[in-house]
Amino acid sequence: MTKRKYQVFVSSTYTDLIEERKEVVQALLENDCIPVGMELFPASNKKQWEIIKSVIDNCDYYLLIIAGRYGSMGIDEEGNKVSYTEMEYDYAVKTGKPIIVFLHKNYEALPHSKCERSKTGENRLINFRGKASNGREVAFWTNKDNLKSAVINSISETKKDYPDGGWVRADEAFLQGIMSNSGDIIDTFSGKWKSTTEQNFEDIEDLVYDPSTHLLRGEIQRIKPEAQNTRKWYCIGCAVGETMVMIYFSQQGHSAGCALLRHHHDKQYRGYYLRFNYGPKEIDKQSVILEKLD
Repeated sequence: MTKRKYQVFVSSTYTDLIEERKEVVQALLENDCIPVGMELFPASNKKQWEIIKSVIDNCDYYLLIIAGRYGSMGIDEEGNKVSYTEMEYDYAVKTGKPIIVFLHKNYEALPHSKCERSKTGENRLINFRGKASNGREVAFWTNKDNLKSAVINSISETKKDYPDGGWVRADEAFLQGIMSNSGDIIDTFSGKWKSTTEQNFEDIEDLVYDPSTHLLRGEIQRIKPEAQNTRKWYCIGCAVGETMVMIYFSQQGHSAGCALLRHHHDKQYRGYYLRFNYGPKEIDKQSVILEKLD
């Protein structure tokens, strides 16, 4: 059976939870997960916040640890002053990530250096704890050891409840993706796909896949916005395991683009599309979803 490794975004305040985060990272590594923490990406400006969102997008699960600190403050996309930890949580909720929450059971008894020092900060922490626990199960912890145990139990259940996604070794993914139990080649790529960009452009891609070479080719019909683009588009690419690389070009040669896509769940790939317009010489990047229609 192919073994998947799930990427987990570990969100928390940092300086007060250094030892606890080490235990959480170890628990995730022991359970075939790839932990990702933002201590390597200082969240100090809008550019860094875009990096944070991109990292969360590429993770399978979001894990939140709350103790006695609310965290350093930033400005969210609505202009509100909130902590970066809460901004990360809100973005995970917005994007539909499976969320695992761990609340310190007796945070009021933590050392003064690990607690909020103002009434305003304490109120923000209380409100955030309430938000994070509203409508979902949470696990409570009191020290780094039982936090690690709680993470091990919770991540095991989360993988059962949300088995899609994850990372697979390329050689294993290739065999899993194109071979049946009898050893026959299975073509899961040929047929009609719908691509949707973040700007709500929609295309129908009629693809043909050659399993012997892993190559894709096809024609594209734009369906939204209707009648806005009359150019005829084509695409070529390759698909191995859970990764697709596509190159797009118009018949008239006015523009071209490429996309790198990763399997998200059944019959759906997600990634980014880079387009180049020859006329105005513009390049833009958009997120894109590719869904199998038949």
